[in-house]
Amino acid sequence: MTFRPLNPNEKEIVKSFLRDVFERDFDDSFFSENNNPTVLEINGEIIGFLSYFYILDEAELFLIAVKKEFQGLGYGKILLEYLLNKLKENNVKVCYLEVSSKNSRAINLYKKLGFYEYGYREKYYSSSDDAILMKKEL
Repeated sequence: MTFRPLNPNEKEIVKSFLRDVFERDFDDSFFSENNNPTVLEINGEIIGFLSYFYILDEAELFLIAVKKEFQGLGYGKILLEYLLNKLKENNVKVCYLEVSSKNSRAINLYKKLGFYEYGYREKYYSSSDDAILMKKEL
């Protein structure tokens, strides 16, 4: 299992599996070097992705995903724990994220790892789903 920065020539591979997971396209901002695009690779295959930004002592998780065929096996937790450890190494004190109110699996994972709800945005996503705002102090 390897965590590493996304190579620019792999962007379309990741976009494809994100489209499969979220049933929508993602613009190139998620893959910007400033947003630390990181892949989780097993035996040469990219199975997970995350995109996040931090400045000073605050961070925001923009995107975290695991390929459908690898979901439910603990890789989402592994990705999130990797991120939280990376942020702590960089003296980040708080991490923010938003999640669809309909994504109960992700919400449960975030809560299990210490995130809590602090806000709500009605009909935030293009699908009219509401967004739950969450944060964790590190």
